[in-house]
Amino acid sequence: MKRGIVVLPMLVCAMVLMDGTIAVADTQAPPAPYSIKLEGDKTFYMTPPGLQTETQPSSGLYHNTIPPTSIYSTSVFYYENELVLSRDGSCFAGLPWVTISGDGKLDGVAVSFYNMGVAVKSYTVADLLADAGKATFSVSHVMWEDRAKRSYDAATNALTVTTLDGSVYVFDLATGAIIDVKRTSPPPSGQAPSSAPSAGHSASSVIVPVLLGLGVILAVALTIASVAMRKSRR
Repeated sequence: MKRGIVVLPMLVCAMVLMDGTIAVADTQAPPAPYSIKLEGDKTFYMTPPGLQTETQPSSGLYHNTIPPTSIYSTSVFYYENELVLSRDGSCFAGLPWVTISGDGKLDGVAVSFYNMGVAVKSYTVADLLADAGKATFSVSHVMWEDRAKRSYDAATNALTVTTLDGSVYVFDLATGAIIDVKRTSPPPSGQAPSSAPSAGHSASSVIVPVLLGLGVILAVALTIASVAMRKSRR
């Protein structure tokens, strides 16, 4: 058995950062234009700056003519999995990846609402996440939402968002107003909101010891096996 096999578990464990957090590299694919067909012979386009064509105009809502006739335009761009669009296309919300701020505060914009292409309301992560310690972090982004629970009710034009601390918000898509909220209790009094690095510790406080423990156990087991094999060959 080669010594390199024994070293492998320790190399895996070394991927854990020195401060105890686990950093996961993340990056989004380059933005690409897309369109969504809507009722009333209309199409909603999302087009990154500089990629407009005769058949793929600037972001906004258009009548299905040749070329498309603008109903309204907007300067923003959201990936398709970040966009929540109303049935008629008159309003939408964008929930982008939130970049970690330099000072570690959760002040990045979590969700923005637009009506006829004009921004009407926005909320930061700190506005929605009652317990900052529930946020999780990658190398460059902060995660605050349970995306699997996001839903949109076209009949009531309501967007429902669930945060990682269990708070549930229902927004009016047209105005961005909070229609209903079931918010979890804030952290105990006197406990300051966690900064980005310390919040990351809460997510890794269990994972890190487990990884280290498994790595040590595996390294010891492989070392014993290697010694046994050498003895059997003598």
